[in-house]
Amino acid sequence: MLDELEKIFGDAKATDAQRLSAANAIADYAARDFGKLSQLLTVATAEQFNVLYPLVAAAPTPAIATDLGKIAATLPEEELGTVARVGFGQRRADAAVTLLRLGERESVLPVFDLTDDPEALTQFIFRCRDRGVR
Repeated sequence: MLDELEKIFGDAKATDAQRLSAANAIADYAARDFGKLSQLLTVATAEQFNVLYPLVAAAPTPAIATDLGKIAATLPEEELGTVARVGFGQRRADAAVTLLRLGERESVLPVFDLTDDPEALTQFIFRCRDRGVR
């Protein structure tokens, strides 16, 4: 059942209500699966983020920070196309926002590195407000 919920959670063709309902169901059925929750936070809309983040924040583990830190620090491959590059930057930015909210400030720094690919930094700035970063 969780596999189907994850498909709806990340389906860009699903309505906002369907995606939010999937987030609420995942929060109910996978509330203790912090690895899954932290991975979903990297592809969540702002509304989905607001449903799942409190679960991760209530019991942050070093493994969550490590996994999210790896995502935030991973640069895209050079041959990655423009559309895929935007999605990759969004994922890195969501990981960085989650880390910042968890108080893991040092782990966020790779997103601010100036490279030939500023997408993650751009997405980070865009996502902060909707995800509760002041």
